[in-house]
Amino acid sequence: MALIDRPALGYEGAGAEPGTVPNPIAEIQRAVRRHWLLMGLVVGFGTAASVVIAITLPSLFTAHAQIAIETAQPNPLVPTEPDRVPDRAKLESVAEVFSSEALLRDVIQDLNLDYYPDFNPELRWPGVVARFLPTGTTDSRPATAEGRVAGQLRAVRAALSVSQVGRSNALSISFTARAPELAAEVANRLALRYIDRQVNDRRTRLSRARSHLNRRLETLRAEVEQKERKVQEWRAERRLVEGAAASVLQEQISQLASQISLARADLALAASKGRTNSLGAAAGIATIPEVIESPYLESLKSEERQLVAELMAAQNRFFDGNPQVEMAREVLAQVRARLAEETANIAQSLEVSVARQEQRLADLQAEMERLQGEFIARRNDEIVLNGLVREAAVSRDTYETLLRQRGQLQLQAGIEQSDAHILSLAQVPIRPSKPKRKLIVAGGGVVSVALAFFLVVLLAQIDDTINTIEDVERVSGLQVLAALPKERASAKRSSPADSVVDAPGGAFADALRRLRAKLHVMSERAGAGIVVHVTAVRPGDGASSVACALARTAALARLRVLLIDGHPADPAVGRLTGVEAPVGLLNVLTEGVDLQGAIQVDRRSPLNVLLAGTTKGAVADGLTSAIMDTGAERVLDRIRGEFDFVVIDSPALVSDRGSLMFGPASDAIVLVTALHKTSQRDLVRALRGLSTLGFGREPGLVVNYVARDLFG
Repeated sequence: MALIDRPALGYEGAGAEPGTVPNPIAEIQRAVRRHWLLMGLVVGFGTAASVVIAITLPSLFTAHAQIAIETAQPNPLVPTEPDRVPDRAKLESVAEVFSSEALLRDVIQDLNLDYYPDFNPELRWPGVVARFLPTGTTDSRPATAEGRVAGQLRAVRAALSVSQVGRSNALSISFTARAPELAAEVANRLALRYIDRQVNDRRTRLSRARSHLNRRLETLRAEVEQKERKVQEWRAERRLVEGAAASVLQEQISQLASQISLARADLALAASKGRTNSLGAAAGIATIPEVIESPYLESLKSEERQLVAELMAAQNRFFDGNPQVEMAREVLAQVRARLAEETANIAQSLEVSVARQEQRLADLQAEMERLQGEFIARRNDEIVLNGLVREAAVSRDTYETLLRQRGQLQLQAGIEQSDAHILSLAQVPIRPSKPKRKLIVAGGGVVSVALAFFLVVLLAQIDDTINTIEDVERVSGLQVLAALPKERASAKRSSPADSVVDAPGGAFADALRRLRAKLHVMSERAGAGIVVHVTAVRPGDGASSVACALARTAALARLRVLLIDGHPADPAVGRLTGVEAPVGLLNVLTEGVDLQGAIQVDRRSPLNVLLAGTTKGAVADGLTSAIMDTGAERVLDRIRGEFDFVVIDSPALVSDRGSLMFGPASDAIVLVTALHKTSQRDLVRALRGLSTLGFGREPGLVVNYVARDLFG
């Protein structure tokens, strides 16, 4: 089939090469063109339904009131500063208060909302379905009071919306109702009720706080008096003077520590002098200042030196036994005796001084121990006293703090304020907020278009029908030999086969002429006697019309053409050509009827026609059996010798593959498939059937019923 070029198909915009993947966008476009009526119905019905819904829905009005929650800004609607982010947790808690049962009960009672059908399920219209239901099918039991109130609360909550205004500390209270005045009244009453409840709650809390503070103050006053009395008793019992006892003892201990240090220094000095004096006395020299610096000892030493000098002078003048010498010696001995006695007295006084210093140091240390013990005891008493004083001070501070708080609460009595204030009251809305009728209609249209598109895509996915020439080539893997436009029926034209006679210059006739030329090339037979089988994938694909039109085109070209009806079970050639004959091919093969006597002439062209004929007991597959039993080769050789072009109209392959007469001996087979009728599965089955019949060549695919706008 490679010898067939694309422009020869006879239409513009031929499809892709065989085996290519189909373009999904093109598939969807073709599906839309095919199912445009379905899409129109779906879109129209959906849009109409949305219009009905938009018209029948009741108008709802929404009113908005705004309150500010603890804001220090002049205008709470102004966005807060970055460092002053609103307290979202508090705003959310306030929003939950508006949906609380207590607040909604007050509003329902204030405005008598239970008399409105919107907020009382018992007063609502039962609806169309309920009106037509039998009485026993509905629950006619009266609702309990709790159930009725719960239904009212649900209805009010459904109509209420509380949201933050931008990034401010303001809340918007929105309420929706059928009556605009009611919507505004409920929104305003909710805001006012919230503020009233805030004031009442604060008044109640202040009253409870004052009562609690009074009870607490009585208890604290008795506690303060008891603790202060305990402090005074402890001071009196321990003889503690406030701020003096510990400091005096500490000063005495400090002074006594200084005296002990001096006493230790004096003792060390006295002991050192005693040891030095003992060493000097042993050596015969004076070493301590008391001995060296004593005036008396110095006078004695001077007198001793003088007497020594006089003794030496007397010894030099007189002899040893002289009375003056002896007297000088005696006086010198007396002076020396007094000097030794005085030195001994000084040493003894040093020993006494050391003992006295030791005793003084011991007395001072004993006094230090006594003072330290007394200081520790007094310090412990003061620690206990300080604890008692602190407890009493804490109790007194708490008492004074509570006194100030009670004073502040007394000042706040009668001037309680809410943490919220009204920014703007709700105004009666002029236009309804719901439903958005235009949006409903537009949404219904969009949904309808989407649904229609979805249905078309779904149909395109599940549709196995061949809708384009590209589908034929993709499924078969072969190029289409010819595409035949869809011919419109008219009063003069009973079938498409008549158009080749009535309009020989038309697109249909031109396509058939091209097809005949390609069949001559495909047959590879030189000269005359070309036999072409024309069959279809399934009944109704127009194979008989194509066979008749192809044969008429060849006959009008002044060729000797024979059209054979090879479909005895459902003969169509006689009907298409207007030929009637009692005998035909079956009679020639089975009864020995002369071939020339069985051939008839077409009424509208010089076309020779051989009908299927009838024989006794013939059935749908009788033609094939007759051909196999009587030797079809002789008949085919005779036909080839007498005619230039032979066209055999054969049954559809899917319905009767066995009736493909002269199949293996034919020069070409034309397989007709119809757009929008033949399924891809049937086309594959037909091609497999051809291969099982032993026809070695590829069939020539002809697509029938192609839209005329594809042809140039």
